[in-house]
Order: sequence, then C-alpha cells, then structure tokens
Amino acid sequence: MVAALIVSMLAASCSLEAPLVRENPYVPDSIYSISLAGPDSLHSMGDVLIVTLNAEPELPGGDYRLEWEAFPWMEPNGLGEPIPRRIFVAGDPGEFSVFATSARYKRVSVAAYFDRVAVGHQVWVGQKPAAMTLSCSASVPVPCDAPRQFGSVVAVHPLMTDARGNALMEPEWAVMRASVTSRDPAVVVYAPVPTDSSAFVRLVGRGAGTTWVVIDIDGEIDSVSLTFAPPSP
Repeated sequence: MVAALIVSMLAASCSLEAPLVRENPYVPDSIYSISLAGPDSLHSMGDVLIVTLNAEPELPGGDYRLEWEAFPWMEPNGLGEPIPRRIFVAGDPGEFSVFATSARYKRVSVAAYFDRVAVGHQVWVGQKPAAMTLSCSASVPVPCDAPRQFGSVVAVHPLMTDARGNALMEPEWAVMRASVTSRDPAVVVYAPVPTDSSAFVRLVGRGAGTTWVVIDIDGEIDSVSLTFAPPSP
C-alpha cells in the first residue's frame, strides 16, 4: 500500500508540473522566431543597406545588448590565401553603407548579435549600370562610324556608371553579362573570347556594308553603326 501511495504521489506531481516554456530569446529552442529583413541586392557604390530586426512573437522590453556587424568578403590572393575585403561601413544601428564594390557581385553577410546568439542576413552587392555610352575609345566617347576595312576587328567599349554616378569598377564583369545583337550578321558579328577579361565588346567585320549592333547590359541598351569597306581590288 505504501508503494502504491508513492506511485500515486509521483504521478500527481508530474501531472501538476507546468511545462517548460522557452521564453528566453537567447536559447536555441526559444519560442521566438527572430530574423533580419532587408533587400536582397544593392547595385551602386554608396548604397545603404537597412535591415530590420523582426521577432514573432514580439520581444518583451529590456536591454538585449544588440550589436551589429558586417562581415568582410574573403577574396583569395595570388597564392590562394583568403584576404578580407571590406564591403560595408557600419552607420546607425541596422544601417550599412557600401564602401567598396564593383560590377563583380559578391554575396555579403551582416548580423545582429544578442549576446552569443547571432541573426544574419545576406545580400548581393555590386554595381549595375544605370547609364551607358558605347565608344570606340576606352576612356572618352568616340564614335564608331568611321569606315573600316572589311575583315577588321572592332573593340566597342561600354562606358558605364551606376545609379549614383560612379564609374563601374571591374567593368569586364558587366561586359560578360552583355547581350549583343547584329542587325546584319553578313556585315558584322559578335566574337566573344571566353578567356578575355577586357572591358570591351569584340566585333568582327565579315562583309562590306553598314549595319547596327545593339548591346544590352543589365537592361541598359545602346547601339553603334559600323561600316566596312569592300576589299581592295
């Protein structure tokens, strides 16, 4: 009978005990779902990333010692060793300004820390052309309409700036995203070189005549007129 009484008391104590509620937002099994919300991409030097801390349910009041951090991009050097490259400069809490970027997009992480718990957000950072002028010079706009000998190669340089007026750094990465259309492939064709890292569009004259070539890079479109003279008799 004593044993039965002990068993019944244990059963009663277990049934009356309140379940454990994970109300501490720092623990892995917390009832809180915490995340950072913000844009998934930035396209200009000087853009500002603004991320917002979201919690469901809403966090109770108190000092959570919230800290923000932007992680560097780890880029290998000539020896294959990772070198940190700073992409963001931290501003106000939850705000990060693009400090260094190029037409080569990089996936960068920022984080908010609750003591030892981190909540992260990733964003693609790079330069996208917002204005583009096609030129037969690498530095200043020069028309490409001067007649050329049939069979010659023409280097058309896209001179590009981002939405904040900054010249694109590493423009060859934007040129690799180019869509090139010749209105008359019998006169001129697009001749990309897969291993070429130059920041120009390579065109080759195939026949005598005049035609237009349309170049589209990330939605910015421009065109050039090219003329090729017939071969000398």
